[in-house]
Amino acid sequence: SVTQTVLVFPSALEGNDLPVEIGWYPNPTRGYLQLKGGDPGLYPLELYLFSGNGQLIRRMSLHQASGIDIGTYPNGIYWILIDSALGKGSWKILKQ
Repeated sequence: SVTQTVLVFPSALEGNDLPVEIGWYPNPTRGYLQLKGGDPGLYPLELYLFSGNGQLIRRMSLHQASGIDIGTYPNGIYWILIDSALGKGSWKILKQ
């Protein structure tokens, strides 16, 4: 039997319901993205990286402010979705 996880991701929406201000820089990027801002209460969180067409590329758990390297992926539009106890947020990322 095959188990598949389906995440519903609103690719047309960007924003968040988090009570803290966070973001990703630099955007556009050539590879490494750093999480900026935030609050210790944000962690742990789950980070999901989606391609521009909505395909889940990577999932990771973060326990502190960190970053993600997308340098090995083709140039284009990506989406980062984070899910934490404080809420959810999504960001459109341009990789050049």
